[in-house]
Amino acid sequence: MLAGRRRVRDKHPVPTGRLRLIAFVHPLVALASVAFFAWVAALGLRSRHRLEGHLRRRHARFARWAYGFMIVDFAGGLASARALRPDLDGLGSAHARLAAAAVVVMTAAAWLSRRTATDPTARLLHPVLGLLALVLLGLQVFFGMPLLPL
Repeated sequence: MLAGRRRVRDKHPVPTGRLRLIAFVHPLVALASVAFFAWVAALGLRSRHRLEGHLRRRHARFARWAYGFMIVDFAGGLASARALRPDLDGLGSAHARLAAAAVVVMTAAAWLSRRTATDPTARLLHPVLGLLALVLLGLQVFFGMPLLPL
């Protein structure tokens, strides 16, 4: 099996030319999405201060967008890898598994966000899950660096 994978890598090198430029779309969009997610998380943390409660609505509004961008970027990363890097195995890399884990954690945080007004446990867990998602996204960026078509 390993020999078969080597042959695939030899037949499909890192993209060149126009495809190489296209291969940078996912990493650039992902970086922007992570930065946006971090900003939304910072809004949420600031809104917990007694003088900054007005930021909660803003956090809730932009969190939906950040979550949506992450889902779209996750799908775009899978499509990009499948189309441009057939030598990669879908969710076989640590980068892709961390991305999937971040999406699962963000989904749990989004689900809990509906209950933060009435449930103290949800109010406690929601920011913890948001921070965990941010850590997973940071690790994912780190593990994605070797996959760049440099």
